[in-house]
Amino acid sequence: MKKLLPVSLPLISSYPYYAGPLAILASRGNHYIPWVLSNFIQLSIDNDYKLDFFQPWITWKPYECPFLDVQIINRDVFLRQQEQPSGIVEEIINAIDRGYYVYLKVNHRYLSISSNWYQQIDNAHELLIYGYCKVSESFQVADNFGGKYDFKSCPFDEFIQSCTFSPSFNIDHYNKIILMKPLENVFLGFDLLRVIDSLRDYIESRITEIRNDLSINWARNIVVGIRIYQKIEEYLESLIEQPDKKLDHRIFHVLWEHKCCMTRRIEYMRGNGLLTDDTILIQQKELETKALLFRNRALKYIVTKDVQIIQKIHKEINPFAIQEANLISHMIEHICDINSKTNYEHILGTDLNYNSCWFLAKSRETWRKVEFPR
Repeated sequence: MKKLLPVSLPLISSYPYYAGPLAILASRGNHYIPWVLSNFIQLSIDNDYKLDFFQPWITWKPYECPFLDVQIINRDVFLRQQEQPSGIVEEIINAIDRGYYVYLKVNHRYLSISSNWYQQIDNAHELLIYGYCKVSESFQVADNFGGKYDFKSCPFDEFIQSCTFSPSFNIDHYNKIILMKPLENVFLGFDLLRVIDSLRDYIESRITEIRNDLSINWARNIVVGIRIYQKIEEYLESLIEQPDKKLDHRIFHVLWEHKCCMTRRIEYMRGNGLLTDDTILIQQKELETKALLFRNRALKYIVTKDVQIIQKIHKEINPFAIQEANLISHMIEHICDINSKTNYEHILGTDLNYNSCWFLAKSRETWRKVEFPR
């Protein structure tokens, strides 16, 4: 007997805490795309140079994803009727039979599908479980395996070991299990007001709190928006000064996915009459191509250790940042100009009280060309 819940490759996959939910949503059509394109705009980077999208729900739980019923359960509650370690397999099968995807951290050292690095240390890492087969005694799981989001088979016995032997690293929320089930008949239109607000936050390097979120409590030591490029420059300089230091290529993968998402956002706005300047899309595709080149160079550096590759990326990061800042400034001004008299229901796709929402009007500001201190 087996059961598989549907999954598809997610629109954004750099980290599992949003790749998993997006893989679920992607399997159910494109109804979620306007919501995704209304979000995933701000970037953040911390003192350890981890670059990532900055959203209120991007922590360890998708508690603000409007398309999913999310239940967070302690492991001891989830396994309250099970006395043996193998009992977790039965409980996960029961959850899948009820239509729930299971998301949890396990010790990847004991999984043969994990990368060589994960198999050498007791490190907790996420898995999305979306199916099982009792004949082959395996789960179907999704994660970034070897740097690529993929769907693989995980034997029950390996999974039991990964849950039995506690990890030593990355153990935050290890005792939690998340159950996710898609909600029916949920539709959210493209929120142009949020997009404009988030783009302004990005270009001004302002913390995107979404105005009523508690993000500020856990985001005190990060840099956001266009200023992330200064931190990336700083990181590249440390690699040049310390040739033995390992490069984390995920920085450039996130950067590339951010540009891909922005390209798709512009295409959506253009297709729906919210943006009409074709040069904006052309310039954005140039940025996307350059970001992909950065990522590919980073992967090449990991193999060759040729410091000239890092020096070349370092030389091009600041001009890249200036080009993006100027493009977004122009895009904000253009969108505000052509949409200043647009019906708000068309913009939001909702029946909200617009007096309590962000106000979109023709910008009276003069957006300056952005120069970064050297």
